[in-house]
Amino acid sequence: LSPSSGNRYLSALSRVLTITTRRWEWTESNIARNVTKSPEPPGMMRFLSEPELERLLVACKASRSPELYALVYLAIATGGRYGELVGWRWEEIDVARGLVTFVRTKNRDRRSVKIGGEALAALLTLGRQESGRVFERTSHRTAWECAVERAGISPFRFHDLRHSCASLLARSGASLLDIGAILGHRAVATTRRYAHLTQSHLDAVSDRMAALFLTPHPAQDDPTAKH
Repeated sequence: LSPSSGNRYLSALSRVLTITTRRWEWTESNIARNVTKSPEPPGMMRFLSEPELERLLVACKASRSPELYALVYLAIATGGRYGELVGWRWEEIDVARGLVTFVRTKNRDRRSVKIGGEALAALLTLGRQESGRVFERTSHRTAWECAVERAGISPFRFHDLRHSCASLLARSGASLLDIGAILGHRAVATTRRYAHLTQSHLDAVSDRMAALFLTPHPAQDDPTAKH
């Protein structure tokens, strides 16, 4: 197994042992905690370029799946994970305010994201079903893989749309704090993976501070300075 796969298995086993120890008292301790996790290489982050993004959206719009275009557009607009998006219910969508709320999240923290324009229009193309779910399909894998291949951007994972959202936010001037809040990161270290994308924003902040407080200003006429 790769180091990351081994760590995931170890985490799953540790969770089981925590329950058997604390809740059911079947075991005396969680011995998995004594195992050191393997160091993992930096995670791969794939971002869509503007031409790639355009081709992907065109391919999704042409898909036989009636939900794929809205799903992909909203993933890019909100940074939502696939499981978070397909878990949406209409009562979690405030259409009037253009506000969507993620309730069933990976870290169990609720978060809301503002959407508008084409993202809101894409959402409204999904009819309200009796089930109350926004997305009726439970799997979009085949439609997604076909769209990626048709757009000529393979290999590209659905989760990479989340990275692409962060990239677009950074390019629009968002800070790391902004990106972390929208993506729902608990740990600052997670958001710092996108630090290099916000460099131009940081440069502009530093330039503004220098212009306001560190740039010498012409001294006003001082009668005593002439003597």
